[in-house]
Amino acid sequence: MNADPLVGVPSLTHRNYNAAETKRLNMKKFKFRKREKWNYYSMFVEDFILDTIDNVQQSSQGGAIPTEWADFGDWADAKGKPPDQFWRTLVADRGRDAKNPPVYYAIACKESFDKGSIKGGAISTTDLINNERNTTSIWISGVPLLPIVRRQG
Repeated sequence: MNADPLVGVPSLTHRNYNAAETKRLNMKKFKFRKREKWNYYSMFVEDFILDTIDNVQQSSQGGAIPTEWADFGDWADAKGKPPDQFWRTLVADRGRDAKNPPVYYAIACKESFDKGSIKGGAISTTDLINNERNTTSIWISGVPLLPIVRRQG
């Protein structure tokens, strides 16, 4: 999988993706070894448990956002402003060209749930992209639609 569209390449102009947060690389355990037989290199690092997944929700089907994701993301009945963690998760905390997401993405997330037939059980991103000409369609086009997970703790 090419994660560059999700995390972007490192840059000084925007916040870089950092899954390890405060964890540091142990340089004594960091090594590259050439595999002569197969003519490639292997990278070895010391492992650690970054996090534990407590619960997984259904994945997106056919470009639709399941309405259960809102409740699971602590946005009860998709009413009011969506929590930052929720909408940022939907867009992998990225805007266009893997840059920081613009501030209007929170509003566009709310509009998408308001206009996307939440009572029908799923938000049809295809319908929103084809039928809406505002921040909703711009925001939706950036949603990678990964399964939504909740960490333990």
